[in-house]
Amino acid sequence: MYKLKFKYKILLIVFLMVMLTSLWPKNIYLLVLFSLLTYVILPIRRWWNSAALVLFVFSLFYSMMAVMSDQFGSGFTLIAILISPVGLYRFGQWLMYNFYEDKVRQKLFLLIITTYLLPLLILTFKDVALVGIVNVSRVMEGDLESGESLAATLYGMMSSFGIACIASLFAKGQNFGIRLLYIILSIFSLFVVIHLVNRTGLVVFVICLLATLVLSTDMKISNIMSSLIFVGVLAFIVAKTGIISEDIMSAYMNREMSSTGGASQLGGRSDIWADALHQLATHPLGWERVRYAHNLWLDIARVGGWFALLLFIVPTFKWIGSCFRLLRRSITPFIIIILSMNIAMFLSSFVEPVIEGSVLFFSLLMMMWGVTEYLSREIY
Repeated sequence: MYKLKFKYKILLIVFLMVMLTSLWPKNIYLLVLFSLLTYVILPIRRWWNSAALVLFVFSLFYSMMAVMSDQFGSGFTLIAILISPVGLYRFGQWLMYNFYEDKVRQKLFLLIITTYLLPLLILTFKDVALVGIVNVSRVMEGDLESGESLAATLYGMMSSFGIACIASLFAKGQNFGIRLLYIILSIFSLFVVIHLVNRTGLVVFVICLLATLVLSTDMKISNIMSSLIFVGVLAFIVAKTGIISEDIMSAYMNREMSSTGGASQLGGRSDIWADALHQLATHPLGWERVRYAHNLWLDIARVGGWFALLLFIVPTFKWIGSCFRLLRRSITPFIIIILSMNIAMFLSSFVEPVIEGSVLFFSLLMMMWGVTEYLSREIY
């Protein structure tokens, strides 16, 4: 039985409120409030490792450069960028410290992911009622009560958080009810990206599926090959039996042939990245935005220049190291889900404008870094 102090219960409630209002235009205020609470409520000297310290310096420098270049209009957005990364990073470690049983952690993350995605799922089903299974405009109208609409990019990033739950399909020894709920959440998230003809989401789903399938085989070659053959046969049957509607197939084919660039050009991103790398080489202090770089690290360099990029690369490598250390642990159901979430969020960060697209998603990425760091060093 977990007995949390009242102040920690308040912290969890505010965090879930942040998740539940993920599409609310004023969500940034709740994010700032929660981030401030992490500094006030969490033990001052706990979970300030080297990655947290570098993240704090990065956030300070990045915010300063954003102000100087007038990159962000909202003052609260800048405050969130300044305090939220470290706040969520430490919060992720605190979660693992206090909720130390695998089954409890599974339920906790099921709650977190569900509350984060619930506004998006409701909005998607409303949009399906208006336009049908496929929305070729890739813009969902009537975002909550604001009367505004957001880009499919944001919805795709959010969906990756839930798509990663497909890992539960291969989590040996997991409670059937919990496994079913995770799989349903993954299917709903996949439905969102299909509805918006989002190609990145499909790639994330396939990679998470294959990666976690391999992890579930204990890395034995014979098991890996038999599992891959099974998936290949299943995919062939799905493709040939017409389970996927012609509307969906047509929408993706039309998008592939559109002017945005096909899969070979990563949806036009290869040219964008090449331009960003050229700008990076010639503008050490950052450059004026004409368009997003569609890559977290290059977008950081655009705003903060070389120094901000170097500062962020340090915790990035520590995070990658944590993921590899985690692979050496006994692969429990919760661990396989966390690894899948790391894969999904990394892929989204590699191809999308994360910080400017959603400060909340970036902050959740930092939370996952904290979770992964703690788990990789946990004594078990």
